[in-house]
Formats: sequence, structure tokens, C-alpha cells
Amino acid sequence: MNILVTGGFGYIGSQVVPELARRGHTVDIAARSVPEHFASLAQQHAFRQWDIREAWRGASPARYDLLVHLAAANDVDCVDAALALQVNALGTRHALEFCRAHAVPAIIYVSTFQVYGVWHGTVTDDTPPAPANDYGVTHWFAEEYVRMYGRTGGPDHVILR
Repeated sequence: MNILVTGGFGYIGSQVVPELARRGHTVDIAARSVPEHFASLAQQHAFRQWDIREAWRGASPARYDLLVHLAAANDVDCVDAALALQVNALGTRHALEFCRAHAVPAIIYVSTFQVYGVWHGTVTDDTPPAPANDYGVTHWFAEEYVRMYGRTGGPDHVILR
């Protein structure tokens, strides 16, 4: 498959990209910039500069079968509520619009367990979301964007927490 990974130089993305490539997929990385310590990873995969806070401009650089959406503001950055909304919620909407505009048939969105808020005990598929901070609520909002696009002709989707 041809796969685009947003946030491919992040904590999770820097592990996912090489694993996808090891499994035989062609993997491109979309990120704001290439951190110096990931220069070798950037040399092994096509780098697509994209600040997820903005809509994609122009034509798709390739035909993708899947977008793995990992770009997000972390829980420390989310003390800035505006940044949390721009990156986690609106950024996810931009990723979905990219999929729709460029016929990417599927997206995997990686969310967080923090959509459950402060929780004690076992979390199941029936546990209701109850975010307790901007990090959790913006990921929950992003999940809702993914579901909405799924209901309205957007890409097939999987949400991981």
C-alpha cells in the first residue's frame, strides 16, 4: 500500500513509519518540519511538509491508499487551549478533507485514553467519554469529526485509543 503518515517524526510515528516500511508498504511522512535527530528517517521516506493546522494546498503528492493520522499536540502543549483545538480537532478535520479531496479511501486516527477523563477500574467499549482536560476533549472532538465524515461519504475509518 501507499501510506501517508501525519506526525511521522513524533513519538509514535517514528516507530510506526519504519514498521510499515518493513512490512513492504511505501510510506511518506507529513510533518511541519524534519527534526534534526530524524534526518536519516526523512532520507528513507518522502517528506511532505504540512502544518496540519492548515488545509492541504494543491494537488496530492501521490495516490495514497491509507492516511495514518498521528499528528497531534501532546498533553503538555494542550495547556494552550487554542493550540489544542487547532492541532487536534481542526487538524483532524484537515486530514479528513485531504482524504476526501484526494480519494484516500481509509484513515486510521490515533486518539487517547484521556477521552475517558479520570477513570478508575476497567475501561471498555461501553465506557462513556468524559474528558477532564483540553487534551482529552480535543481528541474526543477529533474522533467525532472522523465519525461524522464516515457517515457523510468520507473515508473508511478506524479510531484507536
